[in-house]
Amino acid sequence: MLRKYAVACAGTAVAMLIAVGAADAKPNVRAGAGRAVPLSRAVVPAKASKPKFDVYNNGYAADSTCGGFDNHHTTNDWVEYSEAYRGDAQTLTNWEIGCVFQTSSTTKSISPESGCGDGSAPHPAQGAQVGFADGELLLVCGDPDVNSSNGTNANSVPYSAVSRGKACKATVLTGANGTKASRVKTSDSVQLDQDYTDYDGKSVSAVTTACVGTVPAKLTVSASVATRAIKCSQRNPFGSGKLASWGVTVTYPDRQFEEICEVPNAPVPSDLG
Repeated sequence: MLRKYAVACAGTAVAMLIAVGAADAKPNVRAGAGRAVPLSRAVVPAKASKPKFDVYNNGYAADSTCGGFDNHHTTNDWVEYSEAYRGDAQTLTNWEIGCVFQTSSTTKSISPESGCGDGSAPHPAQGAQVGFADGELLLVCGDPDVNSSNGTNANSVPYSAVSRGKACKATVLTGANGTKASRVKTSDSVQLDQDYTDYDGKSVSAVTTACVGTVPAKLTVSASVATRAIKCSQRNPFGSGKLASWGVTVTYPDRQFEEICEVPNAPVPSDLG
């Protein structure tokens, strides 16, 4: 059964998953505020034991849409999920929502998303809206570090844009039933991080890389939304190498796809924290 949610996007009350009325929020994503870190400050990738994924909803339901970009665009191409992962002393949850839009815009942009939410999460989340030169638009929101009492130390911490437009080889789900994994190249990508102090008192960062695009015409896609949890890797925002990660990939019947790859609690080096 689909649920109804409320969300505020970039300072404007926006309908997301067919709900309205969320309070406005001030923009606070620091676009382009990635770290300039010497490669010598490498960090051992965060331990990426497989979390438990629970995909609550996908788009393509008649009464279910995602709205964003000052409510000028809506889409049925969205995914909402949670992942349970193990902290030092307790099991924590990261909530994610990603929406993909295709428009005629050729403007590159990145803007804040403060107070967005998926309704199942205990409180509004932080995120970003990203526009690419080929008309692809992405809305991504995340809420890591949620404990069993629905508390989180990350909720008020804004995203920082580490990079955008880097080459990404995304996993897409193809074939008549959407069960075949294919690799597709795209430069419509963004890496974001969210630094916070977790419940164990450690400096950590939720590092997220999202890649979106259109499945090439030579590949068949399913008439239904296809979703899969995947093992993936991201560029290490703290130095050289990559972060071993997990994520979700979704391919939609209109040939749009999105892959969200994340480490919700990557350790921040002591000289940066």
